[in-house]
Amino acid sequence: MIDTHNNSFLSQINLIPWWKKIYKTVYKNINIIYSKDYDSYFDIGAYFDTGKFRKIVRELSKEHLFTFREMIHPTEVDDKSILSVHTEEYFEWIKMPLNLREVLASSQISELDTDAFQTFRYVAGGSCLGLKLAYTTKKATFNLSGGYHHALPDKGYGFCPINDIAIAVKNLKKNFGVKNVLIVDLDYHQGNGTKEIFFKDSSTFTLSIHANEWDSRAGVANMDIEIPTTINDDNYLMILMDSLHYIDHIFIPEVIVYVAGSDPFVKDELCDMSLTEEGLLRRDIMVYNFAKKRDIPILILPAGGYGRESWKIYYNFIKWVLFNG
Repeated sequence: MIDTHNNSFLSQINLIPWWKKIYKTVYKNINIIYSKDYDSYFDIGAYFDTGKFRKIVRELSKEHLFTFREMIHPTEVDDKSILSVHTEEYFEWIKMPLNLREVLASSQISELDTDAFQTFRYVAGGSCLGLKLAYTTKKATFNLSGGYHHALPDKGYGFCPINDIAIAVKNLKKNFGVKNVLIVDLDYHQGNGTKEIFFKDSSTFTLSIHANEWDSRAGVANMDIEIPTTINDDNYLMILMDSLHYIDHIFIPEVIVYVAGSDPFVKDELCDMSLTEEGLLRRDIMVYNFAKKRDIPILILPAGGYGRESWKIYYNFIKWVLFNG
């Protein structure tokens, strides 16, 4: 049962004793992946805050919780890893700046911006590194960008040029012999691209709970749940709990990728769901605890989230795990 009267999670991260903060300057129980290359100089859609990653870094540093130096800085993903997911024809197409501008709905990329795609090479590199570190160090690992779940093998859309989730999963499977992977996608929008990539792969289970469905087909290891935008925190959490309970009986993952979209937030400036800041933190903690209680490594990606408030949702989760994980 969910305690519907428990409103203490936000207070847990806002009222941290000084001695705990000092302790956390020495002992870090999480990995954070970040590159300055995540902070693109161009816009992505009309509402995506491209400075949100930098805001999280600045706030963690301001509170003396995690410095830039303590974060792990990725390298660019290599072509071979991208081509394990995307077709060669599409890969050559998306590298062209005007094509990238089309997928991102950007107004600032010109034909002279030949290095614009590098941002996404670093993001995918961060997701690959993050999944590797989650698996090898057994620490919850946060990539401060990533979760581009709409990108298909031969097409990018919905602000997603390449599917870093699928690239990271295939990279881990190839290099570490991992078989079973669970992808939990709680973005406002369905993780249709990831579902398509693993559509016939019974060893990669994709769970997507969303208010906006893009693909109604059923994959061989897939669970899609469309919910009303008016759903409240408690009903949403009941659906999530039941879904995780069901998967627990039919699939045994060796690692989890959690796509922790913040766009179900009631204050999101693009989407129209009703979940509160407290409710989203409870959501994130539920997924985290599902992994921890089963000793399953977990990589967390921020995915969607639009407007000036979106960074706070991911930041709250990082801070909670840092002190309570």
